[in-house]
Amino acid sequence: MQKDEILTEILIPPPAEFSSGAYIKLMRRKALDLALVGVAACLRFDSGKKVCKEAKIALGAVAPTPIRVPEAERALIDKEIDESRAAEAGRGASVICRPISDVRASLEYRCTMVEVITKRAILEAFNRMISSPSPLP
Repeated sequence: MQKDEILTEILIPPPAEFSSGAYIKLMRRKALDLALVGVAACLRFDSGKKVCKEAKIALGAVAPTPIRVPEAERALIDKEIDESRAAEAGRGASVICRPISDVRASLEYRCTMVEVITKRAILEAFNRMISSPSPLP
């Protein structure tokens, strides 16, 4: 944008059919606290809701800006989602993050939590998908 321009509209497309997502934010307190780790997972499944056809995973509060995690996404694509697959993606995400140590949490703790929270977000997105009613024909 130029100095004399103003943003007037943001268009967000509706989610694709057979897709689901989850965002999990780890904080020290329940309200009005900065995230120690944030993970968003958006998954799109085949019509049988079994095989992940597309995955998008983003991390927040563990790098200077939010980051996508293609390594974790690749661990899910064209595979059935289960605990071990989600854990594998979590391990991949923990290697990519670049957190800092500060008074709120150490680098090591944040990397460990990226692994845990990524797994949880993937499983939450999957559980939301399988518990949602099938679209009408």
